[in-house]
Amino acid sequence: MSCEACKVYPQTEHQRVDVTEYRNNWPTTRGEAVKVVINTLTPDQRNALRDMPEDELIKLHLSLGMWIRNEFGLWRGNLKLCSAPWRADSVSMAIIIMVWEKLQRNKY
Repeated sequence: MSCEACKVYPQTEHQRVDVTEYRNNWPTTRGEAVKVVINTLTPDQRNALRDMPEDELIKLHLSLGMWIRNEFGLWRGNLKLCSAPWRADSVSMAIIIMVWEKLQRNKY
């Protein structure tokens, strides 16, 4: 994993993000999930993600993508956000791309 990918992972050894409020209230749409991700990232993390080329977003699969899969219940029954034919990995990648696209259009 590159250092750039590490910069956009919301939970690092230096920063513990409390997303307990979302565990019982998982996002049910990708739009809601995008808002949660953007609001969870620090300004530096948002900038690092905004500056990544689109073809490098796959590098976030094991960092930000895993965080999305874990925190949004994609492996634990959030069927509103992750239902057939979509798989957890595909949904998390789609959310990362949507976050990246939103960051390209707007400053946060």
